[in-house]
Amino acid sequence: VAAERAAGIIEQMLFQDAAAILRLASSACRASIFEDLPSALAKAFENSLAFPVGTVGAHMNKLSPSMEETRTVADALKFARQKKRPKGDYLFITDSGRIYLGLVRISELLRHDGKVVLGDVMEKGISPFLARASLSSIESAPQWDSHRVLPVVGRKGNFLGALSRKDWADARNQAYAAAQPFESH
Repeated sequence: VAAERAAGIIEQMLFQDAAAILRLASSACRASIFEDLPSALAKAFENSLAFPVGTVGAHMNKLSPSMEETRTVADALKFARQKKRPKGDYLFITDSGRIYLGLVRISELLRHDGKVVLGDVMEKGISPFLARASLSSIESAPQWDSHRVLPVVGRKGNFLGALSRKDWADARNQAYAAAQPFESH
């Protein structure tokens, strides 16, 4: 019953917050919680927790929305209206093999005809972060100047998720706090 209740709470949390809590749980406790989560969500958490703490992959949002480049603006807007979709204004564009190609702000889609394919309206010049990159290595990345959320890819360019500037800063602050000696008063 405790694992079922914990799974219900985890399911309602922001992905990164839930992943941080799950990272602190024992592997047995995590396994029992995962059994009570929807399988896709459990798999997303398992994949996220596989990355070392100081990496981009450990702090990315695995539930970041993506669509294939051949889908239409109308498809994307229909997806955006769904109540269960991940929050945010970014939609990441991939090819049929899930290779990252670009991104588009959902709010920008309102300016385009519904029949236009996403590949024609996406921003192509935004370089993704590698999931294995250290958090410190992306601190001064020029992409942060124009985007609050950036794509994260695997070694072969496959889209894995996204990292927001806020989540990056939170992770950096947690790492800094953990490195400070504990003082009691």
